[in-house]
Amino acid sequence: GTTVRGRSRKRGQKSPLARLARPASFLLAWTVRLAPYALVTVMTASLPYFGYKAYMEMMTSPHLALAEIEVRGATRLRRDVVIAASGLDAGDNVLTIDEGKVEEQLRWLPWVRTVDVERDLPDRVIVHVEERVPAAILVDDGAFLVDAEGYVFKEMSEDDYDVDLLVIAGVEAARMMKAGEARRLREILTEILAVARDYRALGLDRFSTLTEVHFDQLLGMSLVSSKRQRFALGVGEYP
Repeated sequence: GTTVRGRSRKRGQKSPLARLARPASFLLAWTVRLAPYALVTVMTASLPYFGYKAYMEMMTSPHLALAEIEVRGATRLRRDVVIAASGLDAGDNVLTIDEGKVEEQLRWLPWVRTVDVERDLPDRVIVHVEERVPAAILVDDGAFLVDAEGYVFKEMSEDDYDVDLLVIAGVEAARMMKAGEARRLREILTEILAVARDYRALGLDRFSTLTEVHFDQLLGMSLVSSKRQRFALGVGEYP
């Protein structure tokens, strides 16, 4: 018969194909192991892009454009005055509105005692206003409104006049403000208002309504009734 000659393979020796297959399988195994990490790396690298894209979408979205401003609690202040003072404009992105800045601007309105600005997504802003309540009219080089806490908050206009408001005279408010005595001014006005409350609490209004209080730095307070009766209280603690 025919004899085929060639090198006999030693026992345990791998064929060339087997030797090539080993690195390939090794590479495949490590590829499988590293694939999750590679995916995470790619996703992490792309996050800033997608985050920026989402941010820009929100900042320019027509769904978040300011369409309505609701003003609550205002009776003396007109809605258009509040909106004009707020600095808000239709179309402003609701997410970019600085509530604190808007509140600070609205506090300059004389009637505003407290104010709170609230975003109501997607396209509304609500302005909650607590107005000052006049307790008296201060007469001193003009007429000014005073609230129950003793703050002089507004020069009185014809529309502000209320016949039932107490009239305070003799307090040199303008001079005291220029002299930096605002705190002392408020103390005097608070004391006068307290005396007026005590007058009413004692039921004296049933006999004669208290209409005016005159103040003098040396002589103290004197009360004037609707019957033009005058009661001098002097200086010191008042009952």
